Amino acid sequence: MKAAVPLVLQQDFLTCKNLAAGLVAGESTAYQIGAVNVLRVTVEAANGRIRMEATLTDLATQRNREVVRVEAPSPGGFVPALNALAKKLNPEASAFSTNNVQAVQALTTAAESANLQTRVQLLSGAIAADPSFGTAYIVLAESLAQAGQDAGAILAKAAGHLSSFTPLDRARFNLLAARLSHASLAQQEQATSAVLGIAPNDGDALAALGAQRFLLGDAQGGERVLTRAITLNPANANLRRELALGLFETKNFAKAEKEFLGIDNNASILPELATCILLEGDVHRADSVFDRYLALRPANDPLTVFLRGEWLAISGRQREAVALLQHASSTNPQFQSLALSQISIWQLMGGQTTEAKKSAALAAQLDPRSNSIAGVVLLITRGDRDPAQWMAQVNASGLNDQIKQPVLGYGLFLNRHYAEAAEVWQRLEQHAGGADLKARTMLSASLDRAGRLEDARKVLVQPFVPEFGDLYGAVAFDEMNRLLGIRMS
Repeated sequence: MKAAVPLVLQQDFLTCKNLAAGLVAGESTAYQIGAVNVLRVTVEAANGRIRMEATLTDLATQRNREVVRVEAPSPGGFVPALNALAKKLNPEASAFSTNNVQAVQALTTAAESANLQTRVQLLSGAIAADPSFGTAYIVLAESLAQAGQDAGAILAKAAGHLSSFTPLDRARFNLLAARLSHASLAQQEQATSAVLGIAPNDGDALAALGAQRFLLGDAQGGERVLTRAITLNPANANLRRELALGLFETKNFAKAEKEFLGIDNNASILPELATCILLEGDVHRADSVFDRYLALRPANDPLTVFLRGEWLAISGRQREAVALLQHASSTNPQFQSLALSQISIWQLMGGQTTEAKKSAALAAQLDPRSNSIAGVVLLITRGDRDPAQWMAQVNASGLNDQIKQPVLGYGLFLNRHYAEAAEVWQRLEQHAGGADLKARTMLSASLDRAGRLEDARKVLVQPFVPEFGDLYGAVAFDEMNRLLGIRMS
């Protein structure tokens, strides 16, 4: 039960307004994250009793600020003793989700396992030991969702015990249910705020709320929340990246660039930095930053030429991008097929339907595998036919839904069937709960080009960093620039 001690105490301390607790491997890690105090807990079991001692040490002076002791019957008093310890250290601490030792042990063991099946089995055991153990339901549902499995049955089972959850677990469950049910971004923001109303220093919730507010167009609110999250965990580079991205998404490009540059070891964010500078209007400097990113790639990596081509395409230089891939030297037929497939998409963007069909046909000859990228692009180039018949063909193609929906959305759009494209992008945008900025852009662009200008204006279009390696990346990025009136020179 050693691992259960920090797990229980960390959750107990979540409700404290003036305390942010985190797990660290040792003092060096505590220094790195900017911790003020370190809490050490010893547990002894003898003669049917549990004795616990907690020592709170000032990290800067190494002086003990407080020593707290509790005692309880063993083993059933283990969790209540930890709760009492937390309460003595901070009166605002709450009680853990369960007092059941078997349930806590199962949860702790599950947290240490990387095997999904093992985790599911252990967490199910924790729930069986205590059907009101909210944390176990939440961790189980999250584990299933992260593995791409349906968590609906667990959510439904948890909902039946919701009234017996702790207030924090109820709020966290409601947030998870909103996210997994693809609730609107505004609803998810409300659910996240409810969690923070109970656990004001929950780092994950602060990061989520900041990102949500940026996605809702609330630049000041997003910056304020993420700045607080960074203050609580200054060594977390991911939080700084989220702040930079949020400022970028709300068109605060100069501030975003400053934040990107302030990230330690910022080589990993060079594509984001280059895109930010690009939208500031400095193409030459943006090119230089993207070149630095490409220079970090392995020598002779065949994908580097594709990345350079994508960069040219998103920066409005599609003709140069096409020429680059056309002259890329490789005897590998799959490389040639992929290059021609990408070229075909860029040609469709430019209204060169005949050329796009030729490129796609040649790509399919070079890579005739079923459901290859070449086959998908060839299918897209045939979308200039009757849209209903073409959609039926796509639906019968055997593509999985993750590939098929973008094929439908981009295929209809690139072949000028804007009304039908809008219906597809409406579904995709709703499925993402408003968090997919590319889907938002494509929905607004489809409505706009279909002549539904008022409906298009109701969709909040925000800048986004393209996903390099995305076949359709330049399509959405180009439409985003058009809708926002961004000109690159």
